Amino acid sequence: MKRGTQTLAIRVAANVEFDTADDGLLDLLMFPRYTRNRDDGWVCVGFGSPQLNGEARSLDDGEGRCTQIRHDGEVLIELPLSSLVWKEAGAIWPFALIGYVVSAFRLARMLYQTHDLSQSIVLADFALFGLQGWILSPALRESSSMTSVDAPVRSGPLIGRT
Repeated sequence: MKRGTQTLAIRVAANVEFDTADDGLLDLLMFPRYTRNRDDGWVCVGFGSPQLNGEARSLDDGEGRCTQIRHDGEVLIELPLSSLVWKEAGAIWPFALIGYVVSAFRLARMLYQTHDLSQSIVLADFALFGLQGWILSPALRESSSMTSVDAPVRSGPLIGRT
């Protein structure tokens, strides 16, 4: 995984197969309204150039944003950490962080709606790589009693720290 990226993977523990040549997958990737996403903003669809290989249908903007639908039902989203910045360089904007996750699940909902997943497990992995020096901004610094995590990430895992 590249440093300075966020990655979200949604996997289904069921027999799900997609025909990656199906133009319906292309429509879901290219037109945000088809997945009930906004037309712009922190969304994982509606950007870049569509690509097709035997294993996946994907969108790639050439600058680190990529959304991929794999033939086995897996959805992979990779974005540069810079896509999480709003006003302050090096500070992750919480609404951007959650916006991309919500967008990915909206895409997944449309993809999986024709499959019976009632007896299956859906697993989502979300990870941020290369966080050294970044901080998490409060949502509304001016009008909130929340404070930011002002100490930048130095190194090591974030999970399990107290």
